[in-house]
Amino acid sequence: MGQDITDIIMRETQSVISKGGFNGQYITDIIIIRGTSSNIPVPEEYQKVDLDINQGRGHDFVYLYYRKGDRCDAVRDIKVFASDNKYPLPFQVGYKIIGENADSIDLNKGLEGKFIYVYYSKNPNDGGPITDISIVKSSNGQLRIPIGYTRVDQDLHEGAGGDYMYIIFKRE
Repeated sequence: MGQDITDIIMRETQSVISKGGFNGQYITDIIIIRGTSSNIPVPEEYQKVDLDINQGRGHDFVYLYYRKGDRCDAVRDIKVFASDNKYPLPFQVGYKIIGENADSIDLNKGLEGKFIYVYYSKNPNDGGPITDISIVKSSNGQLRIPIGYTRVDQDLHEGAGGDYMYIIFKRE
């Protein structure tokens, strides 16, 4: 009887882990949420990068959230694209744009400057699995990127003022 319970617990634990539960170590989803205050609730199973992307620009609060899970479902690459067009075109085959519609996905929504869109890929050919994601900022463009991290080469504030701000990530 004891062994049966242990087997059930082990199967249930493995199920939680495989669904991105408490032991996932790879980024498996990225979302961006905007709101009128910094107290935007963190969606279940997501973690918040605690830096307002619109910080100092007098507009909506915008935060990046990520979920962790299994290696087989890991995000492999992140791209940020600046456009003069409100309606983004597909970036590259295999890349998913983050957001629901043109209004929710433009990081500079309501501000002057470029329309800024974030994309990610889960294609293993695009790199090793991503294990961490963050945002760095600087008032003068001199960024300190932690060792082992890759900077996405697009300022999140291009043309809209404010500090220079970039997404960074770490691969396995």
